[in-house]
Amino acid sequence: KDNATGLVWSQPCKNSGCSTFSDSSPTTYRWNNSGPNNDNMTAAELCSGGDHAESGWSLPHQKQMMQAHIDGLYINLEVQATSRDYWSATTYAASDASAWSMLISFGDTNLATKASSNLYIRCVRPAS
Repeated sequence: KDNATGLVWSQPCKNSGCSTFSDSSPTTYRWNNSGPNNDNMTAAELCSGGDHAESGWSLPHQKQMMQAHIDGLYINLEVQATSRDYWSATTYAASDASAWSMLISFGDTNLATKASSNLYIRCVRPAS
């Protein structure tokens, strides 16, 4: 949980359709529904309606991910010496074909092509 924002962060999505959350050998997905592990769902749908049977989750926006890094939450989100690129829900303003991603450990933001990039997913939800 990020006490500064009140958001709870999942572990990375794992298995086809994000059926579980686990930091052990997480699965990569595409932003759109075309990835082999997406189970015909977009990255946003994997969080909000995935097979993991959890409710209230959503794909984080780029600003939420950046705030997690600024707040130092990355220390608890990533296994030491791990550098994973995670999808955000934020589409690149200049091209609908790309979305922002982030290396939470380092605070680096990147552009990735929605239809061909395979990245990791973490979901967020408000603390209740």
